[in-house]
Amino acid sequence: MPAKIPFNLSAANSALVPLKSGPVKVSLPIGGLLKPPPEVSLGSLATSRQQQIIMAVAVAAGMWDPTESVKTAKLVDKEPEKLICPKIDDDKINRILRAVGSVLDNPTSAPSANEKITDTANAVGASPVLVAAAFGAIEAGADKAEKDALASNALKWAASLEAKFLGRSAQAAARVVQLARIADPAARLDVVEKDVAVLDKRVTKLESTAGGGAPD
Repeated sequence: MPAKIPFNLSAANSALVPLKSGPVKVSLPIGGLLKPPPEVSLGSLATSRQQQIIMAVAVAAGMWDPTESVKTAKLVDKEPEKLICPKIDDDKINRILRAVGSVLDNPTSAPSANEKITDTANAVGASPVLVAAAFGAIEAGADKAEKDALASNALKWAASLEAKFLGRSAQAAARVVQLARIADPAARLDVVEKDVAVLDKRVTKLESTAGGGAPD
């Protein structure tokens, strides 16, 4: 419940603010103040659209270089001054932001998200198709050097806004890679069953065409 805290204002202050006699009671949501801030905590500073774009770019950067992303995210507690106003190449970051923004403006243009992107995005609550757009913009670099430069700018930009979310995204990306090493029996069985079905069709076709020429 809000706590009511009395404040006794001086005469100088009362000349500026008309007051009735007695202390002023101000309601403060004490419980809310004691709660830790959410991982994506820009709040009213960013619109919903901006939050979605930030999350998508952070996940893409985290996927591209998880180790560097986690290192950068740790600066928020150790050396936060290094995250303020980083040197960013406007052309490179704008290529990524435009790619994500265009999907928001025209969802029908959304690229397909592969399993790794989908799993990583879902793990941190980001949109898989927006992450795919950001990641695709990085991969669209002319060569490895340009791709790395695009990813580096995405990382610095995301870190300056939501460093902790960047770290969570990188950890999620690394976990998805490691979890993929554990074979999923159900998934493997599904693949085997599909292969058997294909073979059955081929055998049936061979039998039906026996003596009548080679099958197509």
